[in-house]
Amino acid sequence: EGSSLRNDMMMMSSYFFYPPAGSGVRLSCILTQPVAAGEVSLTSPDPQVQPHLDYRFLADPWDQKRLRDSLSIGLSLLEHEAFRDIVAERVMPTDQDLASEESLEAWMLQETNSTTHIAGTCKIGPSSDSMAVIDQYCRVYGLEGVRVADASIMPQIIRGAAPNATCIMIGERVADWIKGPLK
Repeated sequence: EGSSLRNDMMMMSSYFFYPPAGSGVRLSCILTQPVAAGEVSLTSPDPQVQPHLDYRFLADPWDQKRLRDSLSIGLSLLEHEAFRDIVAERVMPTDQDLASEESLEAWMLQETNSTTHIAGTCKIGPSSDSMAVIDQYCRVYGLEGVRVADASIMPQIIRGAAPNATCIMIGERVADWIKGPLK
Protein backbone atom coordinates (compact mmCIF):
# COMPACT_ATOMS: atom_id res chain seq x y z
CA GLU A 1 0.00 0.00 0.00
CA GLY A 2 1.04 3.57 -0.60
CA SER A 3 3.43 2.89 -3.45
CA SER A 4 3.04 4.65 -6.78
CA LEU A 5 5.60 2.32 -8.33
CA ARG A 6 4.46 -0.73 -10.28
CA ASN A 7 5.89 -4.12 -9.28
CA ASP A 8 8.21 -2.56 -6.71
CA MET A 9 7.98 -5.50 -4.31
CA MET A 10 8.04 -9.25 -4.81
CA MET A 11 7.94 -12.30 -2.56
CA MET A 12 9.59 -15.52 -3.53
CA SER A 13 9.40 -18.82 -1.69
CA SER A 14 11.82 -21.69 -1.86
CA TYR A 15 12.29 -25.04 -0.21
CA PHE A 16 15.75 -25.62 1.25
CA PHE A 17 17.77 -27.80 3.59
CA TYR A 18 18.61 -26.03 6.84
CA PRO A 19 21.04 -27.96 9.06
CA PRO A 20 20.68 -29.11 11.79
CA ALA A 21 16.88 -28.80 11.75
CA GLY A 22 16.42 -30.34 8.30
CA SER A 23 14.36 -28.91 5.50
CA GLY A 24 12.44 -25.67 5.55
CA VAL A 25 10.62 -23.00 3.64
CA ARG A 26 12.14 -19.61 2.91
CA LEU A 27 10.07 -16.59 2.02
CA SER A 28 12.21 -13.84 0.56
CA CYS A 29 10.89 -10.28 0.56
CA ILE A 30 12.36 -8.40 -2.36
CA LEU A 31 12.38 -4.69 -3.19
CA THR A 32 12.55 -4.71 -6.97
CA GLN A 33 12.47 -0.93 -7.26
CA PRO A 34 14.48 0.57 -4.40
CA VAL A 35 14.71 4.34 -4.14
CA ALA A 36 18.26 4.39 -2.78
CA ALA A 37 21.02 4.12 -5.37
CA GLY A 38 24.45 2.66 -4.88
CA GLU A 39 27.77 3.61 -6.36
CA VAL A 40 30.63 1.90 -8.17
CA SER A 41 34.04 3.55 -7.97
CA LEU A 42 37.47 2.56 -9.16
CA THR A 43 40.05 1.63 -6.56
CA SER A 44 42.98 1.26 -8.94
CA PRO A 45 43.93 1.95 -12.57
CA ASP A 46 44.59 -1.81 -12.85
CA PRO A 47 41.55 -3.42 -14.56
CA GLN A 48 42.22 -6.64 -12.61
CA VAL A 49 41.52 -4.92 -9.28
CA GLN A 50 37.91 -5.14 -8.07
CA PRO A 51 36.13 -1.75 -7.96
CA HIS A 52 34.51 -0.54 -4.75
CA LEU A 53 30.79 -1.42 -4.69
CA ASP A 54 28.66 0.54 -2.24
CA TYR A 55 25.11 -0.79 -2.63
CA ARG A 56 23.59 1.56 -0.03
CA PHE A 57 20.93 -1.00 0.82
CA LEU A 58 18.01 0.53 2.74
CA ALA A 59 19.65 3.96 2.82
CA ASP A 60 16.30 5.55 2.02
CA PRO A 61 13.50 5.53 4.66
CA TRP A 62 10.95 4.57 1.98
CA ASP A 63 12.94 1.43 1.17
CA GLN A 64 13.02 0.56 4.87
CA LYS A 65 9.26 1.03 5.14
CA ARG A 66 8.57 -1.08 2.05
CA LEU A 67 10.75 -3.90 3.36
CA ARG A 68 9.13 -3.74 6.82
CA ASP A 69 5.69 -3.89 5.13
CA SER A 70 6.84 -6.82 3.01
CA LEU A 71 8.14 -8.67 6.08
CA SER A 72 4.84 -8.06 7.87
CA ILE A 73 2.89 -9.53 4.96
CA GLY A 74 5.29 -12.48 4.75
CA LEU A 75 5.05 -13.23 8.47
CA SER A 76 1.25 -13.10 8.26
CA LEU A 77 1.27 -15.50 5.34
CA LEU A 78 3.49 -18.01 7.10
CA GLU A 79 1.29 -17.90 10.22
CA HIS A 80 -1.81 -18.69 8.15
CA GLU A 81 -3.46 -22.05 8.81
CA ALA A 82 -2.66 -23.17 5.25
CA PHE A 83 1.02 -23.32 6.28
CA ARG A 84 0.44 -25.08 9.58
CA ASP A 85 1.63 -28.48 8.25
CA ILE A 86 4.61 -26.92 6.47
CA VAL A 87 5.98 -24.37 8.93
CA ALA A 88 6.92 -25.72 12.37
CA GLU A 89 8.71 -22.61 13.58
CA ARG A 90 10.13 -19.30 12.38
CA VAL A 91 13.91 -19.27 12.34
CA MET A 92 14.47 -15.72 11.11
CA PRO A 93 13.71 -13.05 12.03
CA THR A 94 13.76 -14.06 15.69
CA ASP A 95 11.32 -12.77 18.30
CA GLN A 96 14.17 -10.57 19.56
CA ASP A 97 14.61 -9.13 16.02
CA LEU A 98 10.89 -8.34 15.93
CA ALA A 99 10.79 -6.85 19.45
CA SER A 100 11.18 -3.21 18.35
CA GLU A 101 11.46 -1.09 15.25
CA GLU A 102 15.15 -0.52 16.03
CA SER A 103 15.94 -4.23 16.39
CA LEU A 104 14.01 -5.04 13.20
CA GLU A 105 15.89 -2.30 11.32
CA ALA A 106 19.21 -3.68 12.59
CA TRP A 107 18.22 -7.18 11.46
CA MET A 108 17.12 -5.91 8.02
CA LEU A 109 20.40 -4.04 7.54
CA GLN A 110 22.39 -7.13 8.52
CA GLU A 111 20.43 -9.59 6.36
CA THR A 112 19.66 -7.52 3.26
CA ASN A 113 21.41 -8.48 0.06
CA SER A 114 20.74 -8.20 -3.64
CA THR A 115 18.60 -10.63 -5.59
CA THR A 116 18.95 -8.71 -8.83
CA HIS A 117 21.66 -8.04 -11.32
CA ILE A 118 23.30 -4.67 -10.93
CA ALA A 119 22.23 -2.04 -13.46
CA GLY A 120 22.54 1.66 -14.09
CA THR A 121 26.28 2.04 -13.59
CA CYS A 122 26.96 3.28 -17.13
CA LYS A 123 24.73 6.23 -17.96
CA ILE A 124 23.64 6.90 -21.53
CA GLY A 125 23.47 10.57 -22.45
CA PRO A 126 24.81 13.40 -24.56
CA SER A 127 28.47 14.36 -24.31
CA SER A 128 27.38 17.54 -22.53
CA ASP A 129 26.20 15.41 -19.57
CA SER A 130 29.21 15.02 -17.27
CA MET A 131 27.70 11.83 -15.77
CA ALA A 132 27.14 10.14 -19.16
CA VAL A 133 29.58 7.37 -20.01
CA ILE A 134 28.21 6.35 -23.43
CA ASP A 135 26.22 7.83 -26.29
CA GLN A 136 22.93 6.46 -27.68
CA TYR A 137 24.89 3.91 -29.74
CA CYS A 138 26.69 2.64 -26.62
CA ARG A 139 30.05 4.15 -27.67
CA VAL A 140 32.23 5.05 -24.69
CA TYR A 141 33.12 8.72 -24.55
CA GLY A 142 36.87 9.34 -24.84
CA LEU A 143 37.74 5.89 -26.23
CA GLU A 144 37.80 4.78 -29.84
CA GLY A 145 36.26 1.45 -30.79
CA VAL A 146 34.90 0.65 -27.31
CA ARG A 147 31.21 0.08 -26.58
CA VAL A 148 29.25 -1.14 -23.58
CA ALA A 149 26.44 -3.64 -24.17
CA ASP A 150 25.22 -5.13 -20.90
CA ALA A 151 22.89 -4.46 -17.94
CA SER A 152 25.03 -1.53 -16.80
CA ILE A 153 23.43 0.68 -19.48
CA MET A 154 19.90 0.03 -18.19
CA PRO A 155 18.67 3.01 -16.14
CA GLN A 156 16.92 0.50 -13.84
CA ILE A 157 17.01 -3.26 -13.63
CA ILE A 158 14.01 -4.94 -15.19
CA ARG A 159 11.50 -6.38 -12.74
CA GLY A 160 9.83 -9.77 -12.66
CA ALA A 161 12.40 -11.78 -14.60
CA ALA A 162 16.11 -12.25 -15.05
CA PRO A 163 17.63 -9.68 -17.42
CA ASN A 164 19.43 -12.17 -19.67
CA ALA A 165 16.99 -11.79 -22.60
CA THR A 166 17.16 -8.00 -22.33
CA CYS A 167 20.98 -8.12 -22.23
CA ILE A 168 21.01 -10.38 -25.30
CA MET A 169 18.79 -7.89 -27.12
CA ILE A 170 21.12 -5.02 -26.16
CA GLY A 171 24.14 -7.02 -27.40
CA GLU A 172 22.44 -7.90 -30.68
CA ARG A 173 21.43 -4.29 -31.30
CA VAL A 174 24.95 -3.01 -30.62
CA ALA A 175 26.36 -5.76 -32.87
CA ASP A 176 24.08 -4.49 -35.67
CA TRP A 177 25.42 -0.95 -35.17
CA ILE A 178 29.01 -2.24 -35.31
CA LYS A 179 28.31 -4.17 -38.53
CA GLY A 180 27.00 -1.00 -40.12
CA PRO A 181 23.84 -0.06 -41.98
CA LEU A 182 21.48 -2.96 -42.65
CA LYS A 183 20.84 -3.64 -46.30
